[in-house]
Amino acid sequence: MGKKIFGIVGLVLLLVYFLTLVLHISANFDQYQWDFRTHRKAGEIFASGLDPYDSSILFPQAQTSFLYNYPPVTLYFYRFFALFDYKSAFHIFLIAKCILLIGLIYFLEKRIYQDQLVRSFLPFLFFCI
Repeated sequence: MGKKIFGIVGLVLLLVYFLTLVLHISANFDQYQWDFRTHRKAGEIFASGLDPYDSSILFPQAQTSFLYNYPPVTLYFYRFFALFDYKSAFHIFLIAKCILLIGLIYFLEKRIYQDQLVRSFLPFLFFCI
């Protein structure tokens, strides 16, 4: 019984930490996910028919010196975020990352990690956001 309560308290504390972290990142969108500005702008440049890999095009528009160096197929993904203003796109991207992280943890819990010792690794994933 005590072990179960300890597990529930640990899970609640982990969820509170996770929500606090996400809210902090969301409130300070100009300081976090700094590379997203370049990725979103690369998608926007791609949608306009220009080359987002050309630094002379990307740097002035993205206001950064961070090159877009992902495969061309990823431009279709980031082009979606160019449909929104930066703040909205930032929050959509953050929510998508959180959903994917929760999905990863669910998948790991159900399909891969059956051993209790290995389950102790799962809280570590929350710190990787």
